[in-house]
Amino acid sequence: MRFHGGRPPPGVIDFSVPGNPLGPHPALHKLLEEAVREKVYATYPDYNYTRLRESLASFYGLDVNRIIVFNGAAEALSLAILALKPRAVVVAEPNFGDHHLHTLAARTPLLRIAMREEGNRYRLEPDDILSVPQRILRGSLVILSNPNNPTGYCTPSAHIEKLLEELPDDAMLVIDESFIDISPGCESATRIGDERLILVKSLTKSFAVHGLRIGYAYTTNKRVLYKLEAARQAWNVNSLAAHVFEKFLTAYAEEARAYLSNAQRVVEKGLQQLTAGLTKLGLLVYESSAPLLLVRHPKPHPAIQEKLVAHGVYVRDASSYPFLTPYHSRIAVKLPEENKKLIDAFYEVIER
Repeated sequence: MRFHGGRPPPGVIDFSVPGNPLGPHPALHKLLEEAVREKVYATYPDYNYTRLRESLASFYGLDVNRIIVFNGAAEALSLAILALKPRAVVVAEPNFGDHHLHTLAARTPLLRIAMREEGNRYRLEPDDILSVPQRILRGSLVILSNPNNPTGYCTPSAHIEKLLEELPDDAMLVIDESFIDISPGCESATRIGDERLILVKSLTKSFAVHGLRIGYAYTTNKRVLYKLEAARQAWNVNSLAAHVFEKFLTAYAEEARAYLSNAQRVVEKGLQQLTAGLTKLGLLVYESSAPLLLVRHPKPHPAIQEKLVAHGVYVRDASSYPFLTPYHSRIAVKLPEENKKLIDAFYEVIER
């Protein structure tokens, strides 16, 4: 079964889906309206997404021939398992993804490595993965998210480099960087350039357009590129999403970069605001570098959620993540006035 956030009752603030707290950039609205006026939806998108890949390459400083566009990061993560057919999949958990379903479909063994919980923080050391027997790591696909969803832990580049140095030559490392554009202090692994590395990005998170479904994978490995491209469904990104981002990342590149920088500042202040307010109420708030917080509360989630909804907010039940419990919730970082409403709602639930 799949379980994700984003299904709140009407009339409440949805803290279950993290993303850019600033909301969609105004230029995205303009370009989407333009696409509808021009009836872009009436024609197929370019099968190779040439202009979209060129826009992505220009904006992020990448090699255009190493980019494959996907229907959000989720599609890229699923096809990495289904198309590459690894001998095993090793995932640092808790983590985003339907890995249990994809490995079941591919008849591939799944090994879950528990991240270290140390007081109010989670972390992952390279040796936590490298200690897995070599017979399992050989030919495997190792999956991390950076920053981690749902803990907010940011993996240092030195740890990623050590993994690539010591993993078997036939193992691949997939890093889901869906939140990295809006995560203060986290560094992309783009500069590493190892052929055993696949980076996955989500534009839907960076630019707060969850419904448009657009992302990409980047790797310098030609064999992997070929397999992912061969498995990619034809026209997997719709004409509207392709049109909007082809233009947005070029014609509005400076505004887009400023918007992401501003989002990082808002996220940093929001993390401080939520951490201080919720900690004061007695919740365990885990350190985070992402636009999301993992919290532990004294009552199970169903009892908490019902009362939070009555006070106008909705959070993500985190018990579906491996190694988490019904006493964990994930909270998206939003604008200051919305964050305050969440803190006030928790006060009513916890203190009264």
